[in-house]
Amino acid sequence: MQGRDVAGNLAGSQPYTISFVIKKQQELKSWVVYPNPFSAFTKFSFTLTGAEIPEEFSIEVFDAQGRVLKTITQQKQPLHIGINEFVWEGTDNSGVNLPAGAYLYRFVLQNKNESLSVNESGKIVVFR
Repeated sequence: MQGRDVAGNLAGSQPYTISFVIKKQQELKSWVVYPNPFSAFTKFSFTLTGAEIPEEFSIEVFDAQGRVLKTITQQKQPLHIGINEFVWEGTDNSGVNLPAGAYLYRFVLQNKNESLSVNESGKIVVFR
């Protein structure tokens, strides 16, 4: 690769070579939930790699007894390759604010035709 400045001058006497690899394998990378703890809302942020979007995607929020209180899906907003961010206001599936406390969350990505199955999880704290 060679470049030129605005005046047309060559940027260096030797050409530069740039190599990179495009990752085809689907993975959930660099996931973070912030702010944590939160009162009004939090963001689930992550990078999705690969060539295709998974067939099934959700973020599930559980209580200490393992009951699913909230399921966030790509119906709320589309999932895409690259950086994704989903906002959660601390409500259950009925839209009711959850009480202050500690909750568990899980990212679920699945493809029916491939062996993709991602279950990344963590803890989140709501305070009111």
